Amino acid sequence: MNNHILIIEQRNKVRASMVKKAERFSDTQVLVYTECGDLLIKGCGLEVENCCTDCGDIEVKGKIDSVSYLSDGCHIPDNILSRIFK
Repeated sequence: MNNHILIIEQRNKVRASMVKKAERFSDTQVLVYTECGDLLIKGCGLEVENCCTDCGDIEVKGKIDSVSYLSDGCHIPDNILSRIFK
């Protein structure tokens, strides 16, 4: 079994593994679905630099304010997520 890895570098880069899908992103929020649950990255000037769902990796650059899991190994329905991304 592979391990989910989350790396934050100097509050300006986040790298994550075991990513299933990058669902929504803007310059202030990035939402990705991982094997360990929905992961929400908040900040400003955010850009998805690398996203390879085939290999399961993503890299987000910008000023990182917070990184949080919204669920525990399952996907949150879109109607709830639409409220987050207002």
